[in-house]
Amino acid sequence: MRAGEATGRGQAQADELRWQERELAELAAALEEERERGRALFAEAPHGCVITDLAGLVTAANPAAAQMLGIPAHGLRGKSLCAFVAVHERERFHRWVRELSREDDAPPPAPEGTFTLHTFDRRRGFPCRLGVRPHAGDAGERALRWWLVDVSDRERARAADRLREEGRRKDEFLAVLGHELRNPLAAIALAAELMADGACDIERGRAAEIVRRHAGQLRRLVDDLLDMSRVAHGRVTLRRARVDLREVVRSAAEAAEPLVAARGHQLVIQLADAPVWVNGDAARLHQIVGNLLDNAAKYTPPHGRIEVDLRADGDTAAVLSVRDDGVGIPAHLLERVFELFEQVEGSSERAERGMGLGLALVRNLVQLHGGTVRAHSAGPGRGSQFVVQLPLDVCAAAPEPPGEDWTPSIGSRVLVVDDNIDAADLLAMVLRASHHDVVVAHTGPDALEALGEVETIEYALVDLGLPGMDGFELARRLRASQPGVVLVAVTGYGDAASRRLAAEAGFDHYLLKPVRPDEVRRILAGQAGVSRRRRQSSLAPARRRRSRRR
Repeated sequence: MRAGEATGRGQAQADELRWQERELAELAAALEEERERGRALFAEAPHGCVITDLAGLVTAANPAAAQMLGIPAHGLRGKSLCAFVAVHERERFHRWVRELSREDDAPPPAPEGTFTLHTFDRRRGFPCRLGVRPHAGDAGERALRWWLVDVSDRERARAADRLREEGRRKDEFLAVLGHELRNPLAAIALAAELMADGACDIERGRAAEIVRRHAGQLRRLVDDLLDMSRVAHGRVTLRRARVDLREVVRSAAEAAEPLVAARGHQLVIQLADAPVWVNGDAARLHQIVGNLLDNAAKYTPPHGRIEVDLRADGDTAAVLSVRDDGVGIPAHLLERVFELFEQVEGSSERAERGMGLGLALVRNLVQLHGGTVRAHSAGPGRGSQFVVQLPLDVCAAAPEPPGEDWTPSIGSRVLVVDDNIDAADLLAMVLRASHHDVVVAHTGPDALEALGEVETIEYALVDLGLPGMDGFELARRLRASQPGVVLVAVTGYGDAASRRLAAEAGFDHYLLKPVRPDEVRRILAGQAGVSRRRRQSSLAPARRRRSRRR
């Protein structure tokens, strides 16, 4: 009985072992089948797949990875994956691999990243999205499984979309630019015809006012275009001084009054009781406020309301708010309105609203002053608000500078040199109307020849872009022959390099075309004493030389 029981137990154990062996064999077969399926997926994957050890050395790679990296799969084995990463990104890649290989409890690194990879022959570089996961090798060793996705096509598609959008905005900008140029030019041309046809004094006065106003509009347009270019290339230099923002707002509001009145708007200005001091460029600050007022006036339907509020926020910031009840801004455009050429869509009056330069210029100028500007709107048709914050200047208040007082000078001898005959003749007419003795020349040699016919000149207004002998060389020669002359550059070049060269050539003043007559009159009035002193000091050595020759 006992022997039979032992035999039965042995048979049961043998059956259990055979069952376990069969189960293990089935599991091994399933595991091998799964491995074969993994190998097939690995080999046939459309994106690159690479297995590396924890040091980043390749142990296996699929054909897609080999093709992407320009080397056979067997040639990849044993090479460092980092060798295919662009040199300037290798340190970041090494740091990533080290973090992936850690065994501590630190938070795991990001499982994906974009790097620039190169083919094995270094002939092609491409952006590649790398993903990584822990992997167990055939022997159970720790490894890393990578996938590589070439995103060149995706990046090219995005770049193409950006180029198409930029092209659309450029074409739109050029169309609006044509409109902005043709409108004032048409008015100027008609006014000129009216004046040439012998209109009465009242009509001539009205025509002259039209020419003056639209010439100013063209000047502001060109200034904005050039300013935007200077800002984009980092060539704007702020002439900082202590400025009371209240005066800037008053001045900008006065300049915007014609546009505000023409559209029937109500302009409400609320200023702080005490001075709001900032350290900034008064002209650029005026430009910021003026562009915001111009934007509010243009984007508000006729008979709207514009509110300007200026206050000091404690002793840290000046806060300027310009609010209107105009067309409003969609939420998705609140940041984009500050981009170049960007405008709010959906209005038949769009062409009347400028070229999308004003707010871009505002943001850049505010940032140059160390401030911020933000747009707020409840949505289309619900108005908008622009808030500028600038650092306050909390230094002790400086005494108010005395207002500039000048009296028009008369009877000075002035040399005008410009190869644009019309511009030279018109400037000479303006100066002669102020009772100055004017000599006109259109080239450098002509100007030097004209000096032989007069004893001295007190002022020389010189175009820099003269043919042949340019304005810089002419200035040097004028200074050598007429040490007492006041040299004024009159030019269309507003860049810093031209200003520096003009100063080196000896120019005392620098005026941008189109020159305003009051600018020239002010220089002639303010420099009259300087010119006389220079002339007297320069004549004394000459008299001494003549007496020695006698």
